Amino acid sequence: MGVRGAGENAEMMAIGGLRELLETTPSLWLAAAFLVLQILACELGFLWHRRALRTHGDKHGAGEEMHVLAAALGLLALMIAFTFEMAQGRYEDRRGLVVEEANAIVQTYLQVQLLDNPGRDALSDELRNYIDVRLRYFSSSGDVAKIEAYDRDSEVMHVKVWDTMLRATAAQRDDPRVLLVAQPMARMIDAQADRRSSRVARVPAEVLTALALYSIISAFTLGYIMGNERTRHRGTSTILFLLTTVSILVTLDLDNSVSGGIQLSAEPLLSAREVLHTKFQAAETP
Repeated sequence: MGVRGAGENAEMMAIGGLRELLETTPSLWLAAAFLVLQILACELGFLWHRRALRTHGDKHGAGEEMHVLAAALGLLALMIAFTFEMAQGRYEDRRGLVVEEANAIVQTYLQVQLLDNPGRDALSDELRNYIDVRLRYFSSSGDVAKIEAYDRDSEVMHVKVWDTMLRATAAQRDDPRVLLVAQPMARMIDAQADRRSSRVARVPAEVLTALALYSIISAFTLGYIMGNERTRHRGTSTILFLLTTVSILVTLDLDNSVSGGIQLSAEPLLSAREVLHTKFQAAETP
């Protein structure tokens, strides 16, 4: 049990280290390293086969081996498509949460206009401050310190907005308008936990590792088969490796919600901010 537990701990540490590497290393650097590894694997496969031919002198046609290579490349394409679909699904989930939160903020603001002053104006001002804090996330540029500061400020604003709502409606607790304000505000605050969960919901590091290893093995196989020929076909093979690298680069960018090249648009929150800065007339009460 002790050996098994130590092995599991070592595996978890390795996976955690790989996940941290994927999160902190720029995608372009990862892509460049991956491209170089594929080219080196292809060269190694070519040299390995040429050495075997010199040693055993058993040069033969590559017909059967080409079938193996075609099958390997087909499976590689399926793995890339599967991984891309996982990353895209997580990206769409994050995008949907931004739209949902923007709608909740706008609904809360519009319902707040039903309240009486001074609570109406105080709560409207707090919502404007909140959405300004929320928009800071989109200008963090993947800076971990800025994101951590944003998370702290966002939690503080949640408390302030909720506290302001309680004070603004203290004398109207039996009024149905209070419920109209509290419900969308609760959804707005719940979005904080959903955002954090979606931020760390990544394609498993094990999947990305398997994809990388499979790609490198396929590159080695391609080089090994080309060992039957006089030339390495470096140009053609490099184009193939470049296309594979671009596909994986796009997947990494979609998957990295912090510093990836494909980031969420702040447009839903910017549109909500415009609504929050609209001055509505006070609701008239009979």
